[in-house]
Amino acid sequence: MKVTCFCTLDTGLLAIKLAINLGVKVEKIIGLNPKSVSDFDKVSGFVDISIFCKKNKLDFQLVDDYSLKSIDPNFLLKKTDLIWVLGWQRLLPKSFINFSKIATIGAHGSCDGILKGRGRSPQNWALLMGKRKFKISLFKITEGIDNGNVIMTKDIKYEKFDTIFHSYLKVGLKIANGIHKITSNPSLITRAKKQNGKSEYFPKRMPEDGFIDWSMSAVDIFNQIKSLSNPYPNARSIINNQVMLINKASYSENSLDHVCGKVLQISLNGEILVSCGKGTLIIEEYKIKKKSLIYVGLLFKSVSMKKTVKKILNRFKQDFPQKNINKSLLNFWKQRGLLN
Repeated sequence: MKVTCFCTLDTGLLAIKLAINLGVKVEKIIGLNPKSVSDFDKVSGFVDISIFCKKNKLDFQLVDDYSLKSIDPNFLLKKTDLIWVLGWQRLLPKSFINFSKIATIGAHGSCDGILKGRGRSPQNWALLMGKRKFKISLFKITEGIDNGNVIMTKDIKYEKFDTIFHSYLKVGLKIANGIHKITSNPSLITRAKKQNGKSEYFPKRMPEDGFIDWSMSAVDIFNQIKSLSNPYPNARSIINNQVMLINKASYSENSLDHVCGKVLQISLNGEILVSCGKGTLIIEEYKIKKKSLIYVGLLFKSVSMKKTVKKILNRFKQDFPQKNINKSLLNFWKQRGLLN
């Protein structure tokens, strides 16, 4: 079975590599032209697929229109058995969905499964909430958002220190194995099951949503950081008028100071000990222009998580006024007093 992929993120490319190693016959990859990306923070984990394709002698094509709305599928595609969409954060137009001989397949999941976790950034949200399980589904793509018939669902377990990279690696392995099974046994597609029940959605995240509120617990801040680590644009905080991007941290549940966001100690390796609302955070990997301007006693500036949550909710209601937001996320915010 010949497969054509739509992919422009390194996490998606990882799954393609794994699938090819399993024997899936990827005929062509469609990617986004890097020259058309004005802000790479808004396409987290962007990858130029042409590099991989040239190295592995795969047919490819780059597009300037991420939405594909201005492009004729006949221009991009030969008649292909299966279209596989991964690492492509836009809905495919109907003309593309119906172009394949057999089906157009995508993958989506959440800590609550595909039905209760449609929408954006479900892996980031799962890690941010401290969830230990994730369900990933392979499904037939339709014109709706993640609402097609489900071909198969696989469970994934998160460990305490798993980051978003580890999550994508685990999910990528499950997806690659799933695609291999489907291409080996296409009858799985015809047996796909309809999703039944009331759907819920996760809201999209913006880089500015990643600012830290140091009045939160060290555990919650740690989860925020690992959910936004590379290849995402990182959790962030302001100190001495500089923005620090924080990629890795650990924590202690012991509180060493009552002042939230206070720099308590800086190790010889540059690790920074910071007091939180409850517990202490150890910042291990970070980027900042002038490290020399950080010293013991200095305060990180908190950005109210309550205000950030309000912005996220307002953005979701504006984009999807008729859709229900995921209840697990609402309960997470409610338990922490972040909802009005």
